Amino acid sequence: MSRYHREFRFANGVHELLMPDIHKYLLSEGYEYRDFDGEQVYKKGSGWVSAPTFVKIQASKTVIIIEAWIKTALLPGVYVGESGIDGFYGAAPKGILANRVRHIEQMITNNGGVDAANATAAAVGEKKNVFCTKCGAKNDADAKFCVKCGEKLVK
Repeated sequence: MSRYHREFRFANGVHELLMPDIHKYLLSEGYEYRDFDGEQVYKKGSGWVSAPTFVKIQASKTVIIIEAWIKTALLPGVYVGESGIDGFYGAAPKGILANRVRHIEQMITNNGGVDAANATAAAVGEKKNVFCTKCGAKNDADAKFCVKCGEKLVK
């Protein structure tokens, strides 16, 4: 399975404090910002106890791209590939990583980012979805509480 990949577009440009806020959030979650195999990524975990997790954020004036993955283990400490945030393999670390990614996506949408895959739908007046920051469930844009866990949605 490949990396999780999602692109957000901004009609009025990326807010100047959004990237520093994402950086602070990932650091507070225990990630290190570093070079890994030639890429600037946020990495958490050494790989001996559980698979290391990665988040890569790329930003331009009007686009933010999120990539997230875990390393696929052949043996403890021996990794042979990557796996995205879905699927059965590594379900526990993937679930934690998925929640962190959903939190970042919520930060982005709260600052005017529109999922590029849904940009056409948004352009024709369809409702955007809002993701719960607690459980990651998809909710209608006008929902006040999460349909899955009942958490108050941040708009």
